[in-house]
Amino acid sequence: MEMANIVLRLLAASQVLLFMLVLALSTNPPRVRLTGCALMFCAFSYLLVPLHYDYIGPAGLFVFWFAAAATPSFLLLFFWVLFEETEAVPPWMVIVVGVSLLVTLVPADFYADLVGEQYVGIPPQLIKLLNVGVALWVVWHGRDADLVEFRLKLRALFVIALALIVLSIVSVELLTNFAVPKTLEIVGMTIILICALLFNIYFIRTNPGLRLLGEPVAPRDDSDDEMMQTLLRRMQNERLYADHDLRVAGLAQLLRVPEYQLRKRINQKLGYRNFNQFVNRYRIAEAGERLLENTQTPVLTIALDVGFRSISSFNTAFQAQYGVSPTRYRAEASAES
Repeated sequence: MEMANIVLRLLAASQVLLFMLVLALSTNPPRVRLTGCALMFCAFSYLLVPLHYDYIGPAGLFVFWFAAAATPSFLLLFFWVLFEETEAVPPWMVIVVGVSLLVTLVPADFYADLVGEQYVGIPPQLIKLLNVGVALWVVWHGRDADLVEFRLKLRALFVIALALIVLSIVSVELLTNFAVPKTLEIVGMTIILICALLFNIYFIRTNPGLRLLGEPVAPRDDSDDEMMQTLLRRMQNERLYADHDLRVAGLAQLLRVPEYQLRKRINQKLGYRNFNQFVNRYRIAEAGERLLENTQTPVLTIALDVGFRSISSFNTAFQAQYGVSPTRYRAEASAES
C-alpha cells in the first residue's frame, strides 16, 4: 500500500511539473507565468512532502513543506493575476498572503500552548481555508464583466476543480488531525492524479499554447456589423454608460441581442477584454470634457454623473487613461489657458 501511495504521488507530481513547464515556456504575461509556476511548485511540493526522509532528506523536506503549506496563498495570488489582469494586487491581499505565510513558520509548540495539543493543526488550516475562500470570491466576483470566452470557461473549471480539491484536502486533514488513513490517502491521490491528467489533456487539446488570458484580439472594422453600430450609437446618444448598474446582461436586454454574442462582439470587434474597460472609455471621455468646461463643478459630482460609483474608482480609471489625476488634469489645463 505504501508503494502504491508513492507511485500515485509521483505520477500526479509529473503532471503538475508538465503543466508548470508548459506554462513557463508560454507567451502569457510574466506575472501570470511567475505566479502560476509558483503555484505549481507548491502543488508539486504538497505531493512530495509525505514521502519519507530517505527520499527527500531533512533540508529538502523543509523547503517542500513550506511550499506545500503556501499552496492556498499562491492559489489566491494566481487567481487575482489571472482574472483581474488589469488590476494591481491590492494591499489587503498582500496582508492576507503575508500573514498566511508567516503563520506557516510559527512553531507547533506555540499553537499547542495556545489551543491545546489536540487542536494544534486548526489555526493554520483555518488560515488556508480563508485563502481558498477569498480565491473563490475573486474568480466569481469578476465573471459578469469578463469578455474573454476562454477565460470565462476557466473560471468555472478552476472553481470546480482546483478550489474544491484544496478545500477537500484541508478539510480532511483538519478532521483527521493530519492522521489521514492510508486507504483514504490513496483514494485522494488517485482523484488528484485523474484530475491533473484530465486538466492537462483539456489544455493540450483546446489551448496547446496555454494562453490562460485568451488569445489577444486586435480591434476590427465594425462598419458592416449592425449590432455593433447600434451598440456604439446608443451608448453615445443615450448615455447608457451613465447607469451605475450597467452590466453586459442588462445591455444585451436593451439591445435585444443574446448576451454571449454581445460579449463576443465587444471582445473581438473592439478588442476589450473587460466590460468595465469598455464602459469606462465613455465615462472618462465625458468626464475629461466636463472637467475643462465646468471648472466649478466638484470632481465627485462629475464622477457620479458619468457612471462611477465612487471617487476612488473614478480616479483610478482616469489616471490609467490620462496619466494624471482628475484634479491635476483640470489644474494643468487651466494653467495653460
